[in-house]
Amino acid sequence: MEQFIRPRLKDLSQGARIAYVRGLRMMTQDELAGKLRFTDDRRRRHITRYETNERVPKEDRLEQLAKILNVSVNAIKPYDYTNPNDLIYTNIWMEELIPGYKMDINTLNNVWFDSITYLKYYTKAWVVMNQKLNNNEISLKDYIEWKLNVDVFELEKNIKRETQEREYFL
Repeated sequence: MEQFIRPRLKDLSQGARIAYVRGLRMMTQDELAGKLRFTDDRRRRHITRYETNERVPKEDRLEQLAKILNVSVNAIKPYDYTNPNDLIYTNIWMEELIPGYKMDINTLNNVWFDSITYLKYYTKAWVVMNQKLNNNEISLKDYIEWKLNVDVFELEKNIKRETQEREYFL
């Protein structure tokens, strides 16, 4: 049986999220530095700086980190809250920070309509996965893996397709 240790998320910063996923993968900072091909004497310090938010990984380095850590780059990137996708990823992380956290989209006021539709679609998918977890159909590890790799852009495509289908039948 595969060992699973759920790390503790310190906060919602990019560095804390990178450290969380590294811990989830049971990887040391040295191991991650080696996989990123840092070769100098201070190779672990590079990772420490990412995890303490002293440095922000450049886009190509962020993509390497995501690939090595086997997560969507969207799970560990800096967030821009003008983008509805980033609201979804923040909610994914909120559940790790505050166990039992659930977003209630019915309480959101003054939010652009398309954003609400998008959040509703994601929330439906989240509820389904959460029910599978609660019914022991998937493990906690599988649930966390889904959250860290959910393709929000694929969800967006599904929304657009459903919207087009609705408009076609009107």
